[in-house]
Amino acid sequence: MREPSVEAAELRRLAPPEIEVLLGVANSLTRHYAEGEDLVQDTLIPAHRGIDRCDGQPPQAWLLTILRNAHTNHNRKRRPELLRDPEMAKDRLVSAVSGERTDACNSAGFVTRSSA
Repeated sequence: MREPSVEAAELRRLAPPEIEVLLGVANSLTRHYAEGEDLVQDTLIPAHRGIDRCDGQPPQAWLLTILRNAHTNHNRKRRPELLRDPEMAKDRLVSAVSGERTDACNSAGFVTRSSA
């Protein structure tokens, strides 16, 4: 087995006192314990890669910044993409309000009130 690197040993020394704080903040952001744990893991991976940027002080603020950025990135990935053509979206909305089914609705299998 390989000997752990200096960076890994440094992270193992600095991170454990901050784990409870990270879990508390992650759980308040995600509102789910399992997702909070995943977010803490997603925080510790970049922390391990960037441990050389930590100045040796208690790393709570640094780790919380990584956690907040990981949470933001995760939410961006889950957010639907913006429509490429706003006019098409407008046409779909108008036809949906008027009760007409568009080709996009037909292909997607959407059921309108008139066809139900």
